[in-house]
Formats: sequence, structure tokens, C-alpha cells
Amino acid sequence: MYQFHNTGLPILMISAGMLQAKKVNNPAATWHRYLNYGLLGLATRLQEHGYSPRVFHGHFDEPLSFVQNLHAAGRLDTSAPILLSVPSSYALAWARKVCHAIKELRPSAKIVVGGRWVTADDGQWVRKQLPGIDLVVYGTADHFIHHLLDASNWQKVVQADMSIFPRIDAGQSEVLSRLDYRLLDGFDAFTPSFEVSRGCGRKCGFCAEGVVPLTTMKSAVALADEIEACQAVYGDASIRAFFEASFFSPSTDWISRLRNEFADRQISMKWRTETRVDNMAPSQVRELAKAGLRVLDLGLESASPQQLRHMKKTPNPTAYLRRASDLLKACRDEGVWAKVNVLLYPGEDQHSVSQTSEWLDQHADCIKGVSAGPLILYRYGQATCDFLNEIGSLGARPVSPGDLDSHGFTELHLSASMSHEDAVGAASALSRSVMSARDYFDLKSFSYFPRDLTFDQFSASLSERNQANLPFAISSARRCAADMALQ
Repeated sequence: MYQFHNTGLPILMISAGMLQAKKVNNPAATWHRYLNYGLLGLATRLQEHGYSPRVFHGHFDEPLSFVQNLHAAGRLDTSAPILLSVPSSYALAWARKVCHAIKELRPSAKIVVGGRWVTADDGQWVRKQLPGIDLVVYGTADHFIHHLLDASNWQKVVQADMSIFPRIDAGQSEVLSRLDYRLLDGFDAFTPSFEVSRGCGRKCGFCAEGVVPLTTMKSAVALADEIEACQAVYGDASIRAFFEASFFSPSTDWISRLRNEFADRQISMKWRTETRVDNMAPSQVRELAKAGLRVLDLGLESASPQQLRHMKKTPNPTAYLRRASDLLKACRDEGVWAKVNVLLYPGEDQHSVSQTSEWLDQHADCIKGVSAGPLILYRYGQATCDFLNEIGSLGARPVSPGDLDSHGFTELHLSASMSHEDAVGAASALSRSVMSARDYFDLKSFSYFPRDLTFDQFSASLSERNQANLPFAISSARRCAADMALQ
């Protein structure tokens, strides 16, 4: 049997930050406030079990100062393990320094590390990256998070590296039922998130969630309940939100129910979500816009038939791109900002990039912004080796092969004719071709920048920078048609 000792015990929960932004040439990247909503969901579960959790985000804070501030506030003074979530391999270097600082200030502290896309099922490698940690957790911890707070339970937790039992596949967890933002330090700087589904299952070659089945959508009633509770915490009915889903795929009936719930409760929230470009009908965009949809992140990835096949995005590129075009036009007509994601993939060459560039230019009046970048290969168990062999057949090779083991990720030369440096330059050019500084700010401030950041403050941070490396055009006064549709 598991042992429980809650009685309001304080629980320190940390979402690892980064030493520098992933896109180092973009000074605005350090403004980002990415909410670790999964960790906040776990905190909410712990509160339901009678604990007193508090969630802190590392952002781009200096690690030692971050820990010293926690120590000064008495946050390290708890008998419970410290729960550290590492959401990306890019956060490992920051996490390493934080773990060291915690152990220096409080040697008896126990540190439990999670983050399913980083830990995979390789506790030995994680311990090598983060010396001195006490437990590594695999997968999602929704249903056993409270078992981790007593070290005497650890050998019984099959989803942890100290388990005396064979690991079993826990299957896909249901979406988080609610998030209590009162548990989040500095919550009012974040745009709130509401998880509406998990998984995808469409088997794109580059995506770890491609083999994770798509769950049922959270009911419209439950979502509306959660939104009302969040608005009460923020004291602001006009807050914006992100509907979290790797693959937002609502039925027409779900959309109708959402509209009715919002109308009955007089909820007028503007929100953002992400989906595939070949999944949503224009008529659905029209109805979702009436329910508050304001920004739609679209995984186009490429407009090159060759590359779409390489990445297993679709077996029919012509139909795929036709549906993408129809969806973008619907966004334009309904005043929904479309942010298009582009992935430069192994096998890329100048011709394939030109095909994507021309397609984006043809749809520029429908697009608010473009997020483009070359594929980065992350370490994720045996799947990484298999994928590396697959993309090797397309001409890709790691820039620094040892980085996979030492850092948890590696950049790639995409083909014999496109180096990593070439790909970075091509990606920046794609973004700048259709996105102005104002477009970029509008999209980021909707859900990622601090809620009180102004455009003037943002612009000032860009002065005297190398504008050629930015993913947006400083001087452009371009406005997408969706802006004007709202006037």
C-alpha cells in the first residue's frame, strides 16, 4: 500500500527555464512566458489531495538567483520532495544549475524530475544530465503524482526509474479537468490555458505525438465551467486564452454546444488554438469565430509535394494544399488571425523552399504570421535511432553527432545542398516575407508575452539589433486581411 502524509504540506514545483532563448538571434524571445499547464494541472491534483503546492517558472532567470530567491522566501524549507518539470531538452542546462544550487543550499532536499518528452524511459541518461537528483518519472503523472511525495513509495511507482516492477504503458490520460491559477506564482502575467484534448495519431514522421491516439474533446459544459472559474481568479472577464490541443479537431455538434454555452453564460472570451490545415472545414471556422476564436495556429509545414510526402504529412499533397488554401481564406473572411507553421525537413533544397515561399506569397493576405524553422532532432529513446536512420536516407546528418547524448538534441544539415545554416537563413526569410513586427507582436502578445507588455516596449528591445536575423520585417506596414475584417 502507498503511504500518504499530506496535512497541507507545502510542495515546491518548478518548471525549468532556459539559459538562453532557443532562437538566439531574436531578442524578443526572452519576453516569452510559456505556461507549463501540465505542471499546473499536477499542482491542482495535489491540492485536491490536501497538499499546498506552489508552481514557479524559471523563464530566463539566472539559475542561482532563482534558487536563492526561493530559499529567501522559505520555499526550500519543506520535507516533501521538490518536483522539477523539464519541458524541453533546451531546459536541461538551466535545470542542472538549479539542481546543483538546491543541493548546495539544502543538501537533504530530494528532487524528483519529470517531463515526458525529455525523460522518455531513460532514467540513467537523465541522471547523467542532472547529477544528484533522486527520482526520474516517465510519461504523464496525472494519476500518481501524490504517490511521489513519499520516498517510501518510489519503488512501487512503475512509471519511475526506481520501480521494482516492470514498466507498463499507462495509456493515454484524459485531459486535465481544471487548472487552479491561484497556485501559480505571478499568474496574472500569463495568458491562461485550458486543455481540451490530448494526442493526435496522424503519424507525421517528425512528431512524437503522431502515434498517440487523439482523446475525446472536453465537453463544452466542462470547458465553460473552467473558464468562468478562471475569470473569477483573474478578476477579468476579458482575458484571452489558449485552448490546448496538439490537434484541435471539434465536431460540428461540439462547436454548436460551445456557442450555446458561451451565449447562455454570456462568455465573450477571445481564444487561440492549433490544428492541421487539412482538418477543419471553412464552415467550422465561421462558427468557431462566433464562439470567440481569434487566432488559429496551422501546421502547414510545407507547400512542397516532395517534402509533404517525406514528412508523412499527407499521401495527397494536391488535396492537402487545396484544403489549406480554403481554410486560410475562411480565416481571412471571418477575421481570424492565421499563424502558419513551416518546418524545413530532411531532403529540403532550394526548389522545395521556393515552392513553399511562392505558396505563402499567394496567400499572404490570409496570413497574420509565419513561424518557420529547420527540424531539430531530440533524444527520445530508441525512436531517435530509428528516426535518424530514416532521415539519413533523405540526406540529413547531425551537425554535431555527440550533441544528442550530451545535450539531448542536435541540429541537422538537411541535405547535401542545404546546410543547417542555410536552413536557418531560409526559415527567417520565409517568416519575414509575410510577417511584420506588428504582426509578430500581436500574435505573441495574444498568448505568450507578459499581459502588460506594450508594443513600444517591444520595439525598444529591438533597437540596434541585426534586423536581418529577425523572423519579421521591422519596416513593413503590411496588414493582413483578417485585421481589416474586424473593423
